[in-house]
Amino acid sequence: MEKMQANCIRLQALTQSIMADGYTGVLLLGMGGSSLASEVFAKTFGGHGLALSVLDSTDPGRVLELDAQLDPAKTLYIVATKSGGTVETFSFFNYFYNRVVTAVAGYRLGIHPFDQPNVEAAKVLARQLVTQYAKTGQLPAGESAPVTTVTLHDFLKQSRPDDYIAIHAYVHPNAATDAALSDLRAQLRDCYRLATTIGYGPRFLHSTGQLHKGDGGHGLFIQVTANANGDAPIPDAAGRPESSITFGVVKQAQALGDAKTLLDAGRRMIRFDLGRDVNGQLQKLLV
Repeated sequence: MEKMQANCIRLQALTQSIMADGYTGVLLLGMGGSSLASEVFAKTFGGHGLALSVLDSTDPGRVLELDAQLDPAKTLYIVATKSGGTVETFSFFNYFYNRVVTAVAGYRLGIHPFDQPNVEAAKVLARQLVTQYAKTGQLPAGESAPVTTVTLHDFLKQSRPDDYIAIHAYVHPNAATDAALSDLRAQLRDCYRLATTIGYGPRFLHSTGQLHKGDGGHGLFIQVTANANGDAPIPDAAGRPESSITFGVVKQAQALGDAKTLLDAGRRMIRFDLGRDVNGQLQKLLV
């Protein structure tokens, strides 16, 4: 008791400092004796200041509930373990550590890391285009630029020092295409001194696609598409042979939906249709 009384002023000063930094709550991650006292004190005395939440359950519903309730940017996470080896507590720590790291990265990139700005819009557009194809048998052609180095570099002339270049490759991934895209990425990086990335579509839509839509307009997007050398039908119903759409159509719809979403968001984008000779056409974009 005497030790706690001696530390009251210091703890109160710490609380005020944390609140001044914009924190509104505390999440205590602990099990049993490492969490019970804090929960008892909070329920007994209540009080003002930081709102306390306690996670002492590995039930996924409780973990997800607290994750949804708390803003990582405004929450102080306290990991409490007396033994130093409690598996539940370290599981909590690993989970919320990843959330905090994501929040910090999002802050540095100027995006909301737990929102998906315009990412869902691209998915909605792709679904609409698939529905349109099922009814009409056609997809919009989409605008495509001539596959030349002049066209590419004319587009990239608008780059600024804090920009980056992202290559969106809606093509068949294989070793040869990996090498050709890597050569293009390296050349553009060295030429413009900008960070340059490659993502195969539609896979990147579920990861870096969020950055591309919510990056504050720093991206220069190069979309490359191609005609499939073969295609595979998607059955309309499980166990039935009938098919009204193919994987090639879905991929094309996703590329068109992503392009329109970027342009609607005011992003700078150019599209090259490589036809069937993907690697040969990519060579035309190299100096």
